[in-house]
Amino acid sequence: MQFSIHGKAPDSTLFTPEQTRFIGDFCLHFDADRMLFSMPTEKDWQVFEIRLDGTGLRQVSPVIEPDVNNYDACYLPNGDFLYTSTLPMVSVPCVAGGAHVANLVRLYADGSVRQLCFDQEHNWNPRVLSNGTILYQRWEYTDTPHSNTRLLMTMNPDGTNQRSLYGSNSYWPTAFFYATPVPGSSTRMAGISTGHHGDGRLGELIILDAAKGRHEASGVVQPIPSTATNNIGRIYDHVRNVWPRFLHPQPLSESYFLVACQPTPKHKWGVYLVDVFDNFLLLKDDPALAIVEPIPVIRRPVPPILPDRVNPARKDATIYIADIYEGPGLRGIPRGTVKFVRAFSYTFSYHGVGGLLGVIGIDGPWDLHRPLGTAKVYPDGSAKFTVPANTPISLQPLDADGQALAVMRSWLTAMPGEVLSCVGCHEDRDMAPPARRTIASTSPSAPLEPWRPYVAGFSFDREVQPVLDRRCIACHDGVTAKPDLRKGSMINFRPKYAGARGGTVSQAYINLFPYSRANGIEGDYHLLSPMEFHFSTSELGQILTKGHHGVDLTPLERDALVVWSDLNRPYHGSWNSIGWQGANIPALEGIRARLREQYAGVSENHEEVPPPPAPVEPVKPTPQEPIENPLIELAGWPFEASASPAAPLEVDGYAIAMMNIPAGAFVMGNPDGHRDEQPVARVVIHKPFRMATYEVSNELYREFNSAHDSKVADMLSYQFGQRSWSLNEAHQPVCRVSFRDALAFCRWLSEKTGKNVTLPTEAQWEWAARAGTANAAPFADYGRHANTADLQMQRFYADTAHESYHAIAIKPNPSVYEMYFLHDPSVDDGQQLSARPGTYPANAFGLHDMHGNVAEWTRSRYLAYPYKDADGRNDDSLPGKRIARGGSWWHRPTQCTSSHRLVHDDYQPVMWVGFRIIIEE
Repeated sequence: MQFSIHGKAPDSTLFTPEQTRFIGDFCLHFDADRMLFSMPTEKDWQVFEIRLDGTGLRQVSPVIEPDVNNYDACYLPNGDFLYTSTLPMVSVPCVAGGAHVANLVRLYADGSVRQLCFDQEHNWNPRVLSNGTILYQRWEYTDTPHSNTRLLMTMNPDGTNQRSLYGSNSYWPTAFFYATPVPGSSTRMAGISTGHHGDGRLGELIILDAAKGRHEASGVVQPIPSTATNNIGRIYDHVRNVWPRFLHPQPLSESYFLVACQPTPKHKWGVYLVDVFDNFLLLKDDPALAIVEPIPVIRRPVPPILPDRVNPARKDATIYIADIYEGPGLRGIPRGTVKFVRAFSYTFSYHGVGGLLGVIGIDGPWDLHRPLGTAKVYPDGSAKFTVPANTPISLQPLDADGQALAVMRSWLTAMPGEVLSCVGCHEDRDMAPPARRTIASTSPSAPLEPWRPYVAGFSFDREVQPVLDRRCIACHDGVTAKPDLRKGSMINFRPKYAGARGGTVSQAYINLFPYSRANGIEGDYHLLSPMEFHFSTSELGQILTKGHHGVDLTPLERDALVVWSDLNRPYHGSWNSIGWQGANIPALEGIRARLREQYAGVSENHEEVPPPPAPVEPVKPTPQEPIENPLIELAGWPFEASASPAAPLEVDGYAIAMMNIPAGAFVMGNPDGHRDEQPVARVVIHKPFRMATYEVSNELYREFNSAHDSKVADMLSYQFGQRSWSLNEAHQPVCRVSFRDALAFCRWLSEKTGKNVTLPTEAQWEWAARAGTANAAPFADYGRHANTADLQMQRFYADTAHESYHAIAIKPNPSVYEMYFLHDPSVDDGQQLSARPGTYPANAFGLHDMHGNVAEWTRSRYLAYPYKDADGRNDDSLPGKRIARGGSWWHRPTQCTSSHRLVHDDYQPVMWVGFRIIIEE
């Protein structure tokens, strides 16, 4: 339909489709004489063009394959077309592959088609910006919350330089459909902020400016009307009953917008002129119709034609990283720590197949992960290496032991022959590269060092089970030691949401899983702390760091466990091995591989599975010599301690409660503990000191660092419009602070107060925690005295789709497949997460939470016992691994003893590690 705002020309109909077929996705040509639209044919969806006088109707998009749909097109400045296509033969995993994914393709003047995006999920609403680049929306959720992860992206018309523009690591806007640039601007746009479930693409009209901000609501210029602020920045799954509601904005200027609007439930959809001054002018409605998708018939300047930088003869692309330490992704990681970058790709869901919860692994990835190899990072943080072109690539920076220091949880895609560069790890889009020559910039680009002789989806049976068979099952055989790590029988499990198509995994996988730690299927979408899921944060990592009954893994064996963890703990390495009912996976991959080669030049078959590993013989570890623990008798030890309050430490209006801790001698260590707690030794605390009654809280720590965020602990299962369980409340103990952070706080406090504030040594901490007791585990009933990993951990398995996706309901009695954190269900301390300091009774010295709640940094390096004050272990200026003590809400009671030692790098922030201060005279 055409109509005149002034009514000077009669309404007219350009085109009436047959059989009342839908037509939409209109895009007006720059000359305002013709337009594109989408419409279904008898067999599929295609892109059509028509002139504004009603002539010249033609199908633009070629039919290239049965069941391939093409729609949502735009004109390019050079006369080519861009549109979305289901050509990739990928499907949405969260609906079991029932929805076919459309990625962006380019149609050239000669009729050829080339795929530009290789994404897990849909691309939507391509628009040409005034600078000639393409604005579009990409939905992605590899290991991130799938209901809140639609990003605004830009790229060149040839597919190069694909980059996030707005919404990376942001829960809001949940989705931003029909983002349309303000005339003349490449950063300001109007769009519809809406949700995941609920009312589809309709929602609130918001003006954003990416030059103002790119994260959460930081780029909001204003909503229309300006009073509609209730949902801005709010985490939600969907919005319903929001009025007025909008569709298809068309900015006329920075102030005026043509838009489809339904002001109230009583109104029909009509076309309105709205402005930033809250004026609404109805231009057209019809009591019998809903009028949507207005297009102002206005000639527009043709954006510049950007040159094509793609070399179709190439099969690879180059990745250049100027300085991997730049940007927040590795903030606090010392230079020289990153040695390599790991690259891996994905196999996304096929039609009718999906990576639902528990399909690829327990709470595992949505998609199959395919390790490609590693590249060297030079000492200055630069790197340059080649990767397969037209392939989704995820990167992980690795330390010297091959452990991921950060997980990308997204992907980049480079075109053939492209040199795709980034400043650092998750740098801001506006960051400039360092003004210096880097080693990589003057070095040739190196191919990836292959991880294995083959490229295939990571398979637990192929990579991890042989390690367990050789190194573990001689003891972990179901009888001698637990857990049983023999492969055992295949287990079918049906977690909620997975339905009849839940996963099938081995008994060994189920038993090893709780000893690992990874992001889960839907981790926190905000930028993670560096080393958040570092292998050392898992109990398996701690076991291998501290030593385990003489087990001596080869580097390749250890690497298999590390990569399994870093790739989010998958079980299956191919979709065919899952046994998806009714799906012929080899045939589906055959179609996909043929189209991938024809339209992207990529020759590979993702279902070509390497042969199974050869059987191995179990190797029993060489028995370790027992540690001689001397029998030490001390006069006056153990003893009846008593609390002695000290004057509080005053700082900026805060009174930090302190206790006097006396001097004395005690037996340090535990002859019944881990080998690193032995041998026991007589240790003398020569001087009394004062120790904080409570662990440092978030509120107090933010006096030192106002920007600190202790963040959240992930839920299990799906997350619909939720940001998991908060560890960031003012009253909770601070966490995710490194040893270096804690020491910096102490120095700040020393400067503020004139006192010698520091962290306790291991000896001071253990002396204070024991409070005169000789037993490393002082409580018969941990539930009454400490906050540990107990029955309350089962609250992590919650139904986040409760009350139409707006509430959380705790699920009673989760199964082993649903509740897989290590915990002691025989203990109940009443707290799921870290609790307000002082929730539990104090020990005899008057100190609260020395056991559990959060583990506490000491200033001692991780050196062998017997403990010696004078061997340099307490020199806080030396680098190295440091010890945290006391265990936490994440650790079982057996790890929350006076002697248990947790080992972490001194620059490593850990979810459950905080600290308390002491004052030394």
